Amino acid sequence: MRVSLFAALAALGAAAALPAPAAPSVTVGGYVQVRFTDALGAKDDGAIDGVAKGVSGFSESSSFGLRRARLSVKAPLDEQGLTALEIDASKSGVETKKAFLAYQWRELYVVAGRDTIPFGYELQRSSSALTTLERSMISLTLPEYATGLKVTPRAVPLPLTTTVGVFNGNDPAKSIAVSGASGAVNSFDDTNNNKILGVTAELPVGGHNIGASYLTDLGGHTAAGGYANATFGKLGLTAEYIASEYDKYLANLGALQNRGYYLLATYAVKPSTTVYARYDTLNNAAIEEKARATVGAAVRLTEHTELTVEYQLIDDPAQPALNGAVGVQLQGKF
Repeated sequence: MRVSLFAALAALGAAAALPAPAAPSVTVGGYVQVRFTDALGAKDDGAIDGVAKGVSGFSESSSFGLRRARLSVKAPLDEQGLTALEIDASKSGVETKKAFLAYQWRELYVVAGRDTIPFGYELQRSSSALTTLERSMISLTLPEYATGLKVTPRAVPLPLTTTVGVFNGNDPAKSIAVSGASGAVNSFDDTNNNKILGVTAELPVGGHNIGASYLTDLGGHTAAGGYANATFGKLGLTAEYIASEYDKYLANLGALQNRGYYLLATYAVKPSTTVYARYDTLNNAAIEEKARATVGAAVRLTEHTELTVEYQLIDDPAQPALNGAVGVQLQGKF
């Protein structure tokens, strides 16, 4: 008994003398956006639920407050896997944007859980990385996140980056309505519970990118888009066109098909200052075409702080008195 106890104590001492295994490094980050907005001339309209903020993209005609606070946590499980959680706090409440497990299996990168839907160019960019204060009107009609499975092959015969995902439809389930149309359209009894298949393929061409995206479900409803992104020295150009039967809750809109495009040009005046201009449109069967011209400037004040000033000239037949909008945003990253 004494021998075994001595052996146990010796083994414990030897283990204590060994260096402790390194704990997985947890990465915590995020950003905070404080914004002032003013829709000039009249209160903005909410034409369709997918663009509930109206043409300007701002939630109220005049406001000052916290636009968004985002917290992101990533923890590696081992050399091949990691887990991630991203939480968003805004005026609408607190929402889990991402919660997934990711794993590198041979030449496949697999993500299971809630993550971005592989569709489009602008929708794949975090709002903290956008040049403009809000996404284009057509992008705002589509969902950004859903729960499902996403696969990206790391090695393919062509220099092509392809991501394929299968997601739950109607995630989360919410009622869909169109104001300005005759009665409510797409309520709870007309949402899409089919599985959604999404595919995005991007081809680099001389340092530029050309991509195409496609969404479909078992009911035959679809969304398709194409984009091009190019950089010429200090000048950056992005163009994207989207046509869709879905809204931002992954409910199918049937005959109410949304389509639109945007053209964005950026110019780096100096490393800390970028000026930009964008033109974007939105067409829908229930409303007249909306158009918007945007100009702005983004200035990096410090390594983690950026100030953006933006003016929008709006053409909305439903609100002829609404002739523009102004937005000023201070963003801090951590």
